[in-house]
Amino acid sequence: MNKRLITAILFAIEGVLFFAFGLPQYRELRGAWASREARETLLQDTKIAQRSVVDLGNQYTANESTIARVLLALPKQKQYDYLTESFQAAARDHGMELSSLGIGEAQKGKGDYQVIPLKAELSGNYPSFLAFLDTLERSLRLYDITKIDITEQEVSGGFSNRLTIMIQGNAYSLK
Repeated sequence: MNKRLITAILFAIEGVLFFAFGLPQYRELRGAWASREARETLLQDTKIAQRSVVDLGNQYTANESTIARVLLALPKQKQYDYLTESFQAAARDHGMELSSLGIGEAQKGKGDYQVIPLKAELSGNYPSFLAFLDTLERSLRLYDITKIDITEQEVSGGFSNRLTIMIQGNAYSLK
């Protein structure tokens, strides 16, 4: 046979063997490279998250006294937020001004509910106050008004139609 023909046949066999055995291995190797890159990205993200946690811990330590003061100002129980918002919204909707709202400690009720004592001070006119009470009565929350004190606000030329209203009552909530 001719040397050139044998050389060409050997190159052809090498090419077939490369595509039969080498190319699948190359595809697996390319998949492993992609997997390695994804894992390196994940590792970098994890390191960044760890640094952020350490930084957050350092910031907490540096601002611990400020955080303690803020926590003193916040209500101890989450359930008081809805009471505050409910009273503020009812007062705002009817042109009343909510001057103060005191919420006492929750007490156990006779059933599956708890009683939360309330004290509020409002100012506004009498029709607005009636609308405010109507809103509380129609509210999804159960309120029980136990005492109402109404006094007229005095102005320099006499009395005005503005009233100062002190309300005491209870709100009821499931335990």
